[in-house]
Amino acid sequence: DFYWRYSNDDAVYSPGRIGVPTARAGDDRFVGTTLNLIVDWNISRNISWTFSYAHFFRGPSVTDAGGKDADFFGTWL
Repeated sequence: DFYWRYSNDDAVYSPGRIGVPTARAGDDRFVGTTLNLIVDWNISRNISWTFSYAHFFRGPSVTDAGGKDADFFGTWL
């Protein structure tokens, strides 16, 4: 997935949904990309297990705001 700000006036948000002021996000609209991996296992007819992993690769606007790459994990049964 590729993430862009609609305009340079748009904020960049941290994982806690905290907006980073646009002045800190720089002039680049590109926010970053994610690489996703999802594994589904059908244990039985009525039960399945899912594991999800995503790595966020920061773009220039996140770098300018002091952000870093991030990893996200999730699982549910």
